[in-house]
Amino acid sequence: MSRFKAFVDSKALDIVQADAVYSNGIRECRVIASLAESHNLEFLPHAWDPGMGWVANLHLSASLPESLTKYIETPLDPLWWFNDVLFAITKNKIIVEDGYAILPEDAGLGLEVSDEAIKKYEVE
Repeated sequence: MSRFKAFVDSKALDIVQADAVYSNGIRECRVIASLAESHNLEFLPHAWDPGMGWVANLHLSASLPESLTKYIETPLDPLWWFNDVLFAITKNKIIVEDGYAILPEDAGLGLEVSDEAIKKYEVE
């Protein structure tokens, strides 16, 4: 948080982009988002993490006012990257319809890890 505060206080940012994976989780990012909001800045999660990290940032974005976080920036080119790479180890996927992601409603982040898929990445 202190790094973001220094950037915001020095007017070095137009858009604040914290990441739930690298910025101490969803709660800390909500604090950073509040800092951005108090300085009339947009907050857009840095959401280029694969799978669970991306979904954590998606949940973060969904927990904030739309006036603060209008969208979540994410790589979708090529389109196969979305499900084949972002969710390579999960049983379920995030559905995107008309540019809107539908959040899973199951416990935690809403994704279930596939034991079978994870074996592909085991090192013996």
